[in-house]
Amino acid sequence: MTAKISESIKKRIIEVANTLVVEGIESPTNNEVRERLGGGSLSHISPVMREWRNERKEQITTSIEIPADLKKVIETALAQVWNTSSSIAFSTIETIKTESESQIDEANNERDEALIEVEKLEKDNLSLQDQLRNALANFDKQIEKVNTLQAETMSLERVLVERKERIVKLEADYEKLQQELIEIVKNTNIRKDDPR
Repeated sequence: MTAKISESIKKRIIEVANTLVVEGIESPTNNEVRERLGGGSLSHISPVMREWRNERKEQITTSIEIPADLKKVIETALAQVWNTSSSIAFSTIETIKTESESQIDEANNERDEALIEVEKLEKDNLSLQDQLRNALANFDKQIEKVNTLQAETMSLERVLVERKERIVKLEADYEKLQQELIEIVKNTNIRKDDPR
């Protein structure tokens, strides 16, 4: 024979079960309810929980069953929302696609212009390299000429020094000869004047 459960205990068990559901325990066990109560007999808790579960199942079933008219309205509304969303999404995709294609075309044009500019710069660079090579070759020739002229200048300077030395010697010889000539003239005059 099942023991009679007081209304206050029954009410307390149901409150605890509802609290556990609110806290996220979808289907509380008898032991979970007992722990939350802080004790109690499972022989009291079990029948109340069984009754609570049956009532809850009925409430859930009742709330799930949607009237046919309402269901049709909801389905129509959902279909309209879906169609509108799809249309917006398609339009957005097309816009993005168009913008992307435009940006790709611009990027391709910029790339082509950049490649043309790079090609021009490469040609300019090759031309400048040729000019530099020619300038360096001319520079080497000029250096060679300068070296040759320096060698010739040094040679001429040596010749000039030698000639200056020769001139100095010739001048000295000339003076000596002049002195000798003066002496000869003097001696000749003395002889002329000599009455012997």
